[in-house]
Amino acid sequence: MAEHVPLREYQPTGPTRLSAAERDALLAASVTVTPVSGTTDLYEVRPGSTVGVVRVRDRQFDIAPKIGIQRLLNLLTYSIRDEFWGDELAEYGRDADLLEVVAAAYALRLERTLERGVVRGYRHRAERGVAIRGRIDMAAQVRREFGRMLPINIAYDDHTIDIDPNRILLAAVLRLRSLRLRTDRTRRRLLMALDRLDGVTAVRYDPRRLPRVSSTRLDHHYRPALAMAALILSNSSVEAGTPVGSADAILFNMNEVFEDFIVGALREQLALDSRTFPQGDTRLTLDEGARVGLEPDLSWIQAGRPIFVGDVKYKRLTAAGYKHPDLYQVHAYARAAGLPSTLLVYAAGEAESAIYRVVRGGPEIEVVVIDLNRDLEGLAREMARIASRVRQHAERGRAALNLVSTSPPTTTTPVAS
Repeated sequence: MAEHVPLREYQPTGPTRLSAAERDALLAASVTVTPVSGTTDLYEVRPGSTVGVVRVRDRQFDIAPKIGIQRLLNLLTYSIRDEFWGDELAEYGRDADLLEVVAAAYALRLERTLERGVVRGYRHRAERGVAIRGRIDMAAQVRREFGRMLPINIAYDDHTIDIDPNRILLAAVLRLRSLRLRTDRTRRRLLMALDRLDGVTAVRYDPRRLPRVSSTRLDHHYRPALAMAALILSNSSVEAGTPVGSADAILFNMNEVFEDFIVGALREQLALDSRTFPQGDTRLTLDEGARVGLEPDLSWIQAGRPIFVGDVKYKRLTAAGYKHPDLYQVHAYARAAGLPSTLLVYAAGEAESAIYRVVRGGPEIEVVVIDLNRDLEGLAREMARIASRVRQHAERGRAALNLVSTSPPTTTTPVAS
């Protein structure tokens, strides 16, 4: 059984004994590891914004988020509003093992999904045989067989469960099972899922290149499970900077989690797509020679130009010699876009709500704060409030750029129940 070492986001530990492999795995997970003077294997360990689990052989480092695991799950799964696991996960306390909670949530959602049946789809096949199925691939027959009648090159569409959505679900199951989960109920559910997905090809996906799967009427009920599977696969890694096979991890960068949540929730509230409301748009430059590119987290594009720009900060930036780098950053965005105002969104505890009017006719900078220590209903209300501020900034931007409004009438987005 693995030894568990509890850590918490941004909180340092006392002297902790680490092997070289453990030290390297933690460093690869963006954890600050400082040698204790006069020792060879004692270190002070301080996690940064990355939370999750790092396992090195029989030792597991559990990095807990400061907002608590249930609140983290709310951010990760906000867009799918999946509350199936609410009662199921109530038994896990604030300091629970993040891996066990994520695995339990996925196993439960997958069980409910597959109870409705394993979705089938068509996959194109090209084979050689002695019987005709589908159609004869005449080009392949001529190219490969040089006039022989057998074998026959055939091509057909196979109606099968071996399709990308099921492959993704299976890959997440296999990933979690490789991490030696402790909860019996979760292990049983994952084992049952393996049985239901028998016949699906096991694919080891690159976390950075998961296939995009579009939802249809027939597999719409797959959407929550696929979203969770993608979270597991895109945030997991093997090796973690140590010798092959000696370490693995499931990690979430809270800066990215927070930004993805804010962008996704604002798109939903504003009824905009990713082209109109891109994340990290790169069309702005600071200088006329376009040598210094700018990349605001938030942009609202109309007629090919931004009518609103803003930024998202989970953690207040600090830079040597600069007292307010976040304000300087959004100020540059607004000036480059020619906009009269901009918005800076912080997680609660990092700043106070405020409005700064830059001297000599510079842009107005509004700072808003969102409290992440809320349930899904509370988060929806918070995002509705911030979306209303974005609309007002966008209207000011349109007026400044002499653009006509194309926004639909403002409506209230239903709050998750």
